[in-house]
Amino acid sequence: MGEDVAAGRSIERHVNPVPREGADGLFSATWYPVARSVEVAAGAVLGVYFLDGRVIVVRDNVGSPHVLSAYCPHVGADLSGGTVDSGNVRCPFHSWEFDATGKCVRTGCGDPAPPRAGLYRFPTVEKHGLVWAFNGETPTFDIPWFDRPPDRFVSRVAEAIDYRNDPWTLSSNSSDYVHFRSVHRLELAVDHGVQAAGTEWSSHGLRKRWSARLWHGRGDRYEFTSSVFATNLVLVDAIHVDSGMWTGVLAAQSIPAPGRSRVFPVAFAQSMGDSAADREREAATLDLVAAFFTAMSREDIPLLESMRYAPAHLTRQDGLLARYLDLVRAFPRAHPSRDFIRP
Repeated sequence: MGEDVAAGRSIERHVNPVPREGADGLFSATWYPVARSVEVAAGAVLGVYFLDGRVIVVRDNVGSPHVLSAYCPHVGADLSGGTVDSGNVRCPFHSWEFDATGKCVRTGCGDPAPPRAGLYRFPTVEKHGLVWAFNGETPTFDIPWFDRPPDRFVSRVAEAIDYRNDPWTLSSNSSDYVHFRSVHRLELAVDHGVQAAGTEWSSHGLRKRWSARLWHGRGDRYEFTSSVFATNLVLVDAIHVDSGMWTGVLAAQSIPAPGRSRVFPVAFAQSMGDSAADREREAATLDLVAAFFTAMSREDIPLLESMRYAPAHLTRQDGLLARYLDLVRAFPRAHPSRDFIRP
């Protein structure tokens, strides 16, 4: 507690903390993107830092990706320096081999494989140009998608963005409508921070419909649908009011280490046709969507990296933000791979 002498009153900070990822050895039980699909080549082993350890990403004989713990259970060699032979990962140190499920199928010396020796395998899917791993024994929800047919769009995974803070700090911005005005210069149609109308809640997140004009009323007007899933996934559907053109963006975040995040932005646009001119228009639209997301991220991230995100004296304007932060506080946390991925 402090004393405001000039005002003659006491002040106090009532902090309602949000759990930091990994601080208690646990992380949000959600889908994390661990690599871009183009980075996972057939017959190769990709090493990735993830959560508080290291994993590898490989493809099996039919091209399906698998995310496995990176350290060999023999003496702990990093398998990212190994090879893939007939769908099996071969350790670079003693040539132990592991199949796509993580089971040890042979040792390099010819001894029988110890029955309990194996790698941890994360539930893994490939979607939106990314390879995803679920932090938990069994996925509890699907990777999000728009309320649109999945075959009428084009997409592109943009350059990944790294920053120093937890994923939920960036995800919370989707329900922090005050910051849309102060940081991003959007002109909101109504007071979305207070009004819950149009907001749908579930155990995994929220969906909010809203409208805004860009750049303090000097830019175009859009109708948005923002969906926030878990603590690290944001899906934004945008319709240009004048033209009816649909675009979208997915901000999918991973955790390469506690206190650090990596954003994989995926830009979407509606299909325009099969001609070369149509392809050029689609590419230009994807460029625009990716550039817009990058510009907003560059405005947010320096603030997120320098701040102590510890909600204290929230006001009526912060109603939706406060409820999302409550969801983050209550969100399931797990770390079943802890004994396998930590060095």
